[in-house]
Amino acid sequence: MPPDGEIAKSVSSALVETGQLVTYTITVKVTGTVFNAKIQDVLPEHLTYVSMGSVPAGGTGTFTAPSSLSWSWPTLLPGTYTVTYVAQVDNTVQEGAVLTNNAKLLYEGLSNWKTASVDVRLKTQYTVKVGVYNEVGELVKEIWVKQMSTKVMGFDLTSTVIGSLNASVTLMVGGVPLAVWDGTNQSGDPTGNGSYYVKVDSVDAYGVVTSVSQMVSVSRALAKIQVEVFNEAGEVVRHITEVVDDASDAQLTSMDLSTNVVSLGAGDPSEPSQVVATLSTGATFVWDGRGDGGAVVVGGHYEIEVHWTNGKGAEDVISRGILVEGGTAGIRGKVLAEPNVLDASGNYQTVFKINQVTGMTLSVRVYDVAGELVGRNVGPPGGNLVTYDGSGRASGMYIGVVELRDAVTGNFEGRQLSKLIIKR
Repeated sequence: MPPDGEIAKSVSSALVETGQLVTYTITVKVTGTVFNAKIQDVLPEHLTYVSMGSVPAGGTGTFTAPSSLSWSWPTLLPGTYTVTYVAQVDNTVQEGAVLTNNAKLLYEGLSNWKTASVDVRLKTQYTVKVGVYNEVGELVKEIWVKQMSTKVMGFDLTSTVIGSLNASVTLMVGGVPLAVWDGTNQSGDPTGNGSYYVKVDSVDAYGVVTSVSQMVSVSRALAKIQVEVFNEAGEVVRHITEVVDDASDAQLTSMDLSTNVVSLGAGDPSEPSQVVATLSTGATFVWDGRGDGGAVVVGGHYEIEVHWTNGKGAEDVISRGILVEGGTAGIRGKVLAEPNVLDASGNYQTVFKINQVTGMTLSVRVYDVAGELVGRNVGPPGGNLVTYDGSGRASGMYIGVVELRDAVTGNFEGRQLSKLIIKR
């Protein structure tokens, strides 16, 4: 008969706790002499190598970090051979977890590895909760709740101070990360400055609680940005609130917009263009042409008003006009300005008109590129046109916001924008 070998594996305890040492035993039984025999074993996640037992005569054993073990023999005579090693269960394995450990055997003349496996399961003993509390003992944020096989008797923090919006502290148990607090409350908003306590409660099956805690200081200068977008009727259609770091207690002196025109296109598009606002303080925010409910706004003139409250509580307010172009659902034609380049040859006058069978009454408001209203006019009822005289305006680009109403019913039918160039 050809030589044969079998492999088996066992463990000192099949039900373990976090942090426990376990001993694995691998047994190889050989019938007939085998050559170039080798065993390989790779530790699963949550097991850490500690030590290796003695190796039967003629063989060598090696551990290669972080998790590979191997043994080899040039020759194994008939008999039974045993190797052992010790591993430790991590401190933060969740209860009920099953750690499966595999070993495999190969020798000369054997085409495929022979394998053996053994499982260990984590005991269920404690509910471990990690929370952050303020100085009067109120829960600010619950970070982490898990079932574990052992209670937490102590922990380390990577830092004890949160000094900016991007800062955080990590709670470590036995060198393993357990939870992270980023200085926010349960709603995700930044907490105020002050002292807070990171507390770990371990609750056993009888309701007995073991608690350990450490203090973390939150000390950061933050500014609050409150943005309100108003439509032409003075109604707020969008609220935007952001918090940013403000170590220098900056004052808001100006606001630059990436564009003065948000384009909706025809109808009610799902992706309007965006405007990026850059404040003199370095902060930015984006308006995407939508209201608070997520619906795209109609075309027209809007006002973006920014309230900046710096780290010392001082408030600055600044606003800029912006035009929303499009939103013409129900209008079959397009408003055109003829001519759209105004100069002395035409006495700086233009006509906004629409090729529409239904009689429309048109009115126009003309804005400069800063969003300031510089002129207005109303056309004849049902005439599908309205004139504008730009003779008093400086050279530059202007936007005409044309409002359309049904001449019979007076119903509002939409707005369209048309660009003008004035040359002097």
